[in-house]
Amino acid sequence: IQLPCAADGSLRLSSMDDVEIANQMFEGFFVDCWPGAPIPKHLRDMLENEIEKNNVFLWEDCDGMLVSMAAKVRTTTNTASISWVYTFKEHRGKGYGAKVTAYLSNRLLNQGYRECNLFTDASNPVSNHVYTKIGYVQIGKQSVYSIVRLT
Repeated sequence: IQLPCAADGSLRLSSMDDVEIANQMFEGFFVDCWPGAPIPKHLRDMLENEIEKNNVFLWEDCDGMLVSMAAKVRTTTNTASISWVYTFKEHRGKGYGAKVTAYLSNRLLNQGYRECNLFTDASNPVSNHVYTKIGYVQIGKQSVYSIVRLT
């Protein structure tokens, strides 16, 4: 992991005290991933469950403002997956997404996971550049297919 300079903030574990702002970020993540889709009613419950399991992390800037989020979402004995990477639009372009991802990845590796992985949208050059810059290497591509009932 290539850790960006953390002089302007730090990674911290989210708590239930952060649920409102974390929910805003989680909804923002959902909207960015699935534009136009309605936000599922269970999204906040899912977030609260992951906060209670200590899986949601926030990037706090040097002024104490929460600006970015990432979560540990799937684990095996040897691997951990990172998802829900989101930075508020007004704070984008400042490296917070890279920082929250890199520092969470480093934390998970230091906890004994041999690998960290994540899924990214192949058509998003910004996120792909960020992930390769901090040390992630593309190992595959995935296609998603669905069957839609035509009426």
